[in-house]
Amino acid sequence: MAVAFVIVAATSRQVGKPVWWLGDAPLGPTVWWIVPLIGPGLAVLASLAAPFRAIGASALATLASLAIGLGDLGTSPGAAVFEIALAVAGALVTVAAVSGWPRGTSRRVAADSPTRR
Repeated sequence: MAVAFVIVAATSRQVGKPVWWLGDAPLGPTVWWIVPLIGPGLAVLASLAAPFRAIGASALATLASLAIGLGDLGTSPGAAVFEIALAVAGALVTVAAVSGWPRGTSRRVAADSPTRR
């Protein structure tokens, strides 16, 4: 997802309708290039640290991706459609993760499962 956001940013810059988080500067401030990478990055770190937190972190990353896409609807609608599609894909992955989570399993048991080791 992070790579897709970078591709959207580069493409929107080439088309001449930059995404909001890059601004109007030729390359934009470097710090803004990491905005769409924060959500997926934190979700990956959360899933590595504690697998039972991965679903919540993924849901938050999906909401952040949706907010990024909605922010681009006015200035860069083509990029916004793709960013919102990425958010929907993230939501579907979160739903799949929730459906695959073992039922009746406590957090302690899930953290100590054989697949965790």
